[in-house]
Amino acid sequence: MKQTKSDPFIVVLVAPSGAGKNTIINALKEKNSRIVHSISHTSRYQREGEINHVHYHFVSEKVFEAMIKNREFLEWAKVGNFYYGSSKKEIRRAREFADVVIFDIDVQGFLQFKEQNIDALYIFIEPPNLEELRKRLEKRGLENKEQIDLRLERAKKEMEYKKMFDHVIMNDTLEKCLKDIEDLIALRR
Repeated sequence: MKQTKSDPFIVVLVAPSGAGKNTIINALKEKNSRIVHSISHTSRYQREGEINHVHYHFVSEKVFEAMIKNREFLEWAKVGNFYYGSSKKEIRRAREFADVVIFDIDVQGFLQFKEQNIDALYIFIEPPNLEELRKRLEKRGLENKEQIDLRLERAKKEMEYKKMFDHVIMNDTLEKCLKDIEDLIALRR
């Protein structure tokens, strides 16, 4: 899928859970109002503090499966018991008011984007090390030790794919990470 002049520039960010992807995206959006975050669809329950159509588009499993059948997603995956996916509508929504649309997806989604030859800047965000990643996950206070251990195992597997990306950026300091991403966007646009 080649982009036209009217299409927003697509940036795909992939990172292990706890590597700071959401913090990075929020900071980029705060610095530039023409950067939009693609809002994913999910069949999981809405957590306290989450707002429908802001954090996710929350839909039932039945609705999500109908969207899959109707080929409404650029990418989708079932993670655990829940579906997650990036809809084609997000590109159309972003086209109205964005120069850059950021997709934050997992490795499965990245592989689907690549399979479809979606023209994008593919960036893997890595933590300084696994111990730092553990500290970040523990600091969140959302999961128990077993869940954190599972996330770390998944992170190890995800990091095996980093050589397939256009760029790998370490998120050791937010300011440097943001500058590196902004520089890459400026070079590619």
